[in-house]
Amino acid sequence: METVDIIESIINEISATVIFKTVNKVGTSFEIESDCTQWLMNGMLFELSGTLFTVRDLKFNEGFTLKPSIDVISIAETDITLTAPKYFHGTLKMVRNAITANTKKKEILPFIYLFEVINDRKVNDAESAIDRESELRLFFLGSADTKNWLTDSHYDNVIYPMSVLTRKFISIIKDSKFFTYIFDYDESNLINVSENGNQGKSIFDINLSGIEMRLFSEIRKDLSCNLINNNC
Repeated sequence: METVDIIESIINEISATVIFKTVNKVGTSFEIESDCTQWLMNGMLFELSGTLFTVRDLKFNEGFTLKPSIDVISIAETDITLTAPKYFHGTLKMVRNAITANTKKKEILPFIYLFEVINDRKVNDAESAIDRESELRLFFLGSADTKNWLTDSHYDNVIYPMSVLTRKFISIIKDSKFFTYIFDYDESNLINVSENGNQGKSIFDINLSGIEMRLFSEIRKDLSCNLINNNC
């Protein structure tokens, strides 16, 4: 299995539940208290009891507001489920084109981007259980209000939620059949993700902040795939 597909399988396992401690209706919106907001972010859309809600006024691990698309009396649900983020991989040019072509930006945020070209160092040892050593660059990114936010706002609204997502990603890798226990990773917080890191021009056609992860890992051989018997 190619490295890009292995990473996709890891990301597809990501999920979490945001539990409501209290729910109070204020006007037409609902103020939610929650002490674990996971990677919930402003602008996320959720359908509850057939009504579409938008997340507003997020305070990390404190609470948020749910604004309905139509006026509703109450919310029956006591939690919301966060499913796997969108996943992109490829060269910067190709992923930029894919994101620019997407007209529904809210539906792809936050997303995880695996940068290519990937450096896979193949292990030339038939007796080894290791197939390759990989150096990967992953970006965990969410929408940022670059005009109005100061540094703390980028942390509160994007970087803190993305740090929860990176920890979830690493925890799944630790239990994955593909990865050995030998891996290291570096993380860098990125405010206003931009070309050359100078914050002068956004990489994509949306403003983003987040976390870059550089993962150094060993990937096991896929024993279900037998090239000698030509069954894969």
